[in-house]
Amino acid sequence: MPSARRIVARLPLAGGLLAAALAFAPTGAPAQTGIVIPNQMHKSLTFELHSVRDEVQLYEGDPQYLLQLEVLPERSMPPKTEFSIANQAALLRILDLFLFDEPPDPEAQADPELGLEEQNERPPVSQKWILKVLPSSPTDFVLQCDGGKALLDFTDLPVQSLHLLADSTEVKIEWNRPNLVPLDRLKITARSAELTFRNLLNSRPRVATLQIDQSKCDIDLTGQPCQGEGESDIFFEGVPSRLRLTVSKRIGLRLEGSFGAIARFDQSGMVRKEMALESADYSARKCRVWLHFSQAVPKLEVRWEE
Repeated sequence: MPSARRIVARLPLAGGLLAAALAFAPTGAPAQTGIVIPNQMHKSLTFELHSVRDEVQLYEGDPQYLLQLEVLPERSMPPKTEFSIANQAALLRILDLFLFDEPPDPEAQADPELGLEEQNERPPVSQKWILKVLPSSPTDFVLQCDGGKALLDFTDLPVQSLHLLADSTEVKIEWNRPNLVPLDRLKITARSAELTFRNLLNSRPRVATLQIDQSKCDIDLTGQPCQGEGESDIFFEGVPSRLRLTVSKRIGLRLEGSFGAIARFDQSGMVRKEMALESADYSARKCRVWLHFSQAVPKLEVRWEE
């Protein structure tokens, strides 16, 4: 008798979709559902994800694999996963089964070689997705999390753009080293959410828009900004229920918009320039960050970091 069994989730081959294999589960050990997609050369990748009430964890993965996805609880059906590639432009899409009117029937996908106790069960109300990805080219991330939690660690990933929609979700974003490529566009829409963003400037954003209505936000404008030079525009839109900003003193800072917001940054070393507030040596700094506040933020706390 073999010491391990493989459960296979067969995806349609039409349209360039590839098969994904579920992880090995040793006989006698609890089965863990997973999907693996081998890595391959591509010039660009769009990664789309939509979860509903799930706990999502995203990290850098193994160079052999574009995607390694582990799903808990045991033997629950994995999310709908699609991968296609045409002219070296790749698309990877992961969708919660609850987005569909009729979730797939586990009996229709049953493996006849496995006993009933080993078959995948219908997805529970919420799952835990552990995703390890390692694209071989600049990647556009389009992520939506409705409820649940998300830990998104983009350290050492080639993030070209990031569009995140977090609705009533607890989200933590980490960027522990400078982005491998400049971030052309960063847009986060957080509604009634809890958002923590560590080392935002490590993402190397050219333009960032943070729509944070009725959300509790803790954002670090720290890191190694612009890899030493350049300018970033960061727009704060909406009225958060609380906004705590940690700002690096190593950057040149300019603020525009609501007087009630920018007045919180008024301290020694800052000067007024017409309707704006900026670092006294703003134009001489190699790395400059321009903050725009569309509205007053009643609960705004500013902390400065050397």
